[in-house]
Amino acid sequence: MERVGIVMPAYQTECEIAGVIAVCAAIDGIVGIVVIDDGSTDGTGTVARESGVTVLVHPENRGKGAALLTGFAHASSKGWDAVITIDADGQHDPAEIPAFIERYREHREDIIIGTRTRGSGMPFARRLSNRISSLMVSRISGVRVDDSQSGYRLITRSVWEKLTLTCRSYDMESEMLIRAGRAGFQIGQVPIPTTYAGETSHFRAWKDTVRIADLFLRMYLLEA
Repeated sequence: MERVGIVMPAYQTECEIAGVIAVCAAIDGIVGIVVIDDGSTDGTGTVARESGVTVLVHPENRGKGAALLTGFAHASSKGWDAVITIDADGQHDPAEIPAFIERYREHREDIIIGTRTRGSGMPFARRLSNRISSLMVSRISGVRVDDSQSGYRLITRSVWEKLTLTCRSYDMESEMLIRAGRAGFQIGQVPIPTTYAGETSHFRAWKDTVRIADLFLRMYLLEA
């Protein structure tokens, strides 16, 4: 049986993280949970430790991509075959994790993306950005991707150990899909609900959009 763990990047999620961890910990088949406290200045790390999970700390905020890489290294050291990556702010419903595992065991895909429905309450600016990004990722990777900005994913060990990922912020999630598609990894999708109930997003609309646009340009030119 595959060993599937959870990698949870966290930044300033003191009020939400305990509830997310509690649901994740109750799911059958999960072999471990690691939280990467990415330079939080609130009680995020303390709350996570009190919840009984492994906590790795970046003394300063290094970005979501860097936090994921730290989580992947931990997963490799533990011999996990795959991880579920899920945000710590409650924006993703951890009760959907079994759907990822079921899809993985049925289809054996290397990356499974939790694809949010268009009518999930996603703010218009994010919806537009996501739509454009998804079209670009699909074009450059050669694989259809409907929600390239979703951080809710199942990722197999072969992906993070074989791909060279250079981005360190939110753009790393798009970079992973592009490089995986080009390398011949199989990418699948499962539908997930997403609620926007006033959580504070750490996606910086201007700066992170510029990062992603720069990634697309560089990857497109490499293809040419």
